[in-house]
Amino acid sequence: MEPRKAIEQAIRVARLDTEIYEAVEEDPGASLQAGLIVAVALAAAGVGSIHSGQPLLTFLVGLAVAGLGWALWMGIIWGVANYILTESTTQASYAGFARTVGCAAVPGAALIVAILPGALGGLLFLAVSGWWLATTTLAVRQSLYYGDLIRSAIVVGVGWVAQIILLRVFVFHALLGTVA
Repeated sequence: MEPRKAIEQAIRVARLDTEIYEAVEEDPGASLQAGLIVAVALAAAGVGSIHSGQPLLTFLVGLAVAGLGWALWMGIIWGVANYILTESTTQASYAGFARTVGCAAVPGAALIVAILPGALGGLLFLAVSGWWLATTTLAVRQSLYYGDLIRSAIVVGVGWVAQIILLRVFVFHALLGTVA
């Protein structure tokens, strides 16, 4: 895919253009683009996590935690959407789902703002997270052919909360030997 077209598609995803989500879901050639978008979002999250005197270490930990969190989130969304909250119209293609949800990670590139100190960084992080939830909700609806946007939002929200809980348990247990 040519860079200009990829950037145009990323902008359309960020603007919540439903037609682009359908196009990405049906285009096997968009897999590389989706992977690159996720990589940029995770790298931005890693940079956004730098808040100490050891920037390389906090970047690497932030990158690893963001990657694990994203993978957990996608797995939980897939499971909930296909095995718990299915609809009669649900059509599950994991490849199409992965491409579409990968492209929906476009707002994650803005997670770099979390590096800003204090409340401003925190507020911007929350705003970007909300935007990412919105793009992912639309991606789930379009890629799984849900008729109901509310159901998609519930699936995405359940996945988001579950991955936060699982990540917190894993990270605190693995790194600190405790669950906080």
